[in-house]
Amino acid sequence: MICNSVACAVWMRFATERRPDEQPVDRLLLVVPPDSARVPDACADLRIVGIDGAAVRSTCRTTIRVVTTDNDPFNPDCGAQTYVEALGAELDLIPGGRHLGPIDGYGPWPSIQAWCFDPGVRLEANFPQLASI
Repeated sequence: MICNSVACAVWMRFATERRPDEQPVDRLLLVVPPDSARVPDACADLRIVGIDGAAVRSTCRTTIRVVTTDNDPFNPDCGAQTYVEALGAELDLIPGGRHLGPIDGYGPWPSIQAWCFDPGVRLEANFPQLASI
């Protein structure tokens, strides 16, 4: 399962409302989870006040992976560390990647495709020059 931006908050909400008979996914990747304060008012019900780490971990059979950047306008100060700590997740940091969307040079993302086949693959910037921006 791959969740991007606000979809990360949707997954966390799902985790707390999940039925016991629902099977966990093989692996979970949270891409640029937003800082709740930056979630638009139209989606205010998706703001996460507290992360229920145990509930989210129960949705996944393996260690959760978070990928973020050091200059995401929706999660300044690399606030994904909050998610990493609460979830016991692994972190891949993409320097200069902004919000990792198409406008930032991300559409097809080869390292995510590789991760889908091998969860040991670390996520990398699409373009090496992004790391120097």
